Amino acid sequence: MSAHAVLVVDADPEVATGLEARLSATETAMSVSSVATVADATAAVADGTVDCVVSEHELSDGVGVELLRRLGEGYPDLTRVLFTDVGSEAVASDAVETGVDAYIPKQLGADGRGDAPATDDAYDRLVAAVEAGLERAERSAVDPDSTAAKIDTLHDVAMDLENCTDEAEIYQVAVEAADKVLEFDMSNIDIVADGMLKPMQTSAEMPKDGVESVPLGGESVAARVARTGEATYNEDLRQVLDADPTQMTYRSGLTVPISDIGVFQAISEEIAAFDQADLELAETLMQHVAESVKRTRFQRTLREERDRFAALFENVPDPVVRLSTGDSPTIDAVNEAFAATFDCDAEAVVGTPVDEVLVAPATAGGEAVFPGIGAADDATPTQLRLAAADGPRDFLVHVVPVDRRFATGDEPDEVYGFYADITPTKERERELARQNERLDEFASIVSHDLRNPLNIAEGHLQLATERIGDDDDLGEVAWAHGRMRELIENLLSLARTGSVVDEPGELSLSATADQAWSSVHLPDAQLDIVDDVRVRADHGRLTDLLVNLFRNAVDHGRPDVTVRVGSLDDAGFYVADDGPGIPDDTREQVFDSGFTTSDGGTGFGLAIVEQVATAHGWTVTTTESEHGGARFEFLTDDGTDPLAREHVVSVDED
Repeated sequence: MSAHAVLVVDADPEVATGLEARLSATETAMSVSSVATVADATAAVADGTVDCVVSEHELSDGVGVELLRRLGEGYPDLTRVLFTDVGSEAVASDAVETGVDAYIPKQLGADGRGDAPATDDAYDRLVAAVEAGLERAERSAVDPDSTAAKIDTLHDVAMDLENCTDEAEIYQVAVEAADKVLEFDMSNIDIVADGMLKPMQTSAEMPKDGVESVPLGGESVAARVARTGEATYNEDLRQVLDADPTQMTYRSGLTVPISDIGVFQAISEEIAAFDQADLELAETLMQHVAESVKRTRFQRTLREERDRFAALFENVPDPVVRLSTGDSPTIDAVNEAFAATFDCDAEAVVGTPVDEVLVAPATAGGEAVFPGIGAADDATPTQLRLAAADGPRDFLVHVVPVDRRFATGDEPDEVYGFYADITPTKERERELARQNERLDEFASIVSHDLRNPLNIAEGHLQLATERIGDDDDLGEVAWAHGRMRELIENLLSLARTGSVVDEPGELSLSATADQAWSSVHLPDAQLDIVDDVRVRADHGRLTDLLVNLFRNAVDHGRPDVTVRVGSLDDAGFYVADDGPGIPDDTREQVFDSGFTTSDGGTGFGLAIVEQVATAHGWTVTTTESEHGGARFEFLTDDGTDPLAREHVVSVDED
């Protein structure tokens, strides 16, 4: 057998001399040559006769780590050793990431200067690394059939992994395959969890204290491989400064990422127990492991989602139906609420077209009972009127497609139909419509049937006044006409305000009060806005409420009254004046239509105030103001709470 060729790349010729002297004492036939530069080393290796390169790190035309990296890419069977004066963690880390067979500081075991001659310990380590690397290369070259057989066996292992039902079983199969198929002495699998690499499975030969959790962000070999996703093997762990084996008897190691799941590690008490072929076989095995783990995790997620959805399906209070979307929507399942609402047997209706279970009442004019599959693409729900167990009901129907991740075969697409009962809302809408019709009819009567005779009477009064002149009796008639017109306007206001607010907005109380004050002619009175609050209300009807309170303060008080508007400590606002106030025994009557304590009052102003408050869902009460007058407090419940306090505004009007 021909001698192995070892090339030393170092400006110091003593390195090649020292190595050759020591290699000559081994049983392996080797020849040693030397060059001093990266360029010469590249040229020497190019002819394919070099089996091992030993390089210094700092060279005149480059660095040794980069040289060894490029040589490894071009010559994968080449043994590469970094033998350097530069002994640092940074260089060691670069060497490991490059995949060199060994990193050996020349001053190994010495405390002297960095440029001192290499120690005997360093040369001994170098000789061992060179021999181990060459032996590894020989194994790879002479035993290709063994590698092929292992690859075939790994395909069988992949089938076993495919049949695993949980992660723990996958890791157990993987470690057993590493022991039996890849013939690794000891191995373990760590997974990423909570920022750590945590042991999950170890081989039987691994000591109980042989593995421990390590930080994912740390500088251990396992942590770096997990972060970078780049596999590596080390011929001698003692040469790797950042490797931290828990047992000093471990000499070589192999670390392979398992996707983003974790890492696989194999260790041995022998130097150079692993080679590139072992690394590639381990990578193949871990690819199968990663696929199986992701499959089981995905299946577990699906089971959990399916269980949650099944619980939601059964417990949701609204009727829900699951439908197959074949030729016609067919029921796959209904929940208890559906069976109770539509008076059907949950099991008996399975496989039945939905239009044979749900029926639209005759009054609905043959309306459909399901919006159709296309409604799944429409975010707007469909309103349907259906026959229920207790009579016709109104429903808002949402159609939701079933996530195809839940599919297990070639079954047709499915959708869920959610039937939300909106009957109370629709009945309220219909009642409002009927009420509006009655109010419109009443307003028409008031507007035409009363105003027309009043207009005729006022016209004749004007003619009589022009013919007779000023007359006390005619003045009383004019006053009565004015009173009648005021009553008509108040009746129209009551009829038009109604009892419900459809679309309230967010309003500034101070701004609305200022507008209301400007719309009435109260030249001697004053408006004082104590503070502001934003309320949810209809602008026009809140204005009517304030106008009636302002007029009430003057009509039942005095012309120069001061009216104050502000917020309550609780949600709400108040309107107060400094007039004579409301007697205790009449406070419960002031909101009754027609009740008044003034000879000229109509008794409708405060009735309108209460009706507007009720329409907004507010509660109005009367009490005495701090100045002895009347104070009206409005508690704004049911979503009409004040939203923000603002600056104080004061308005005076002459």
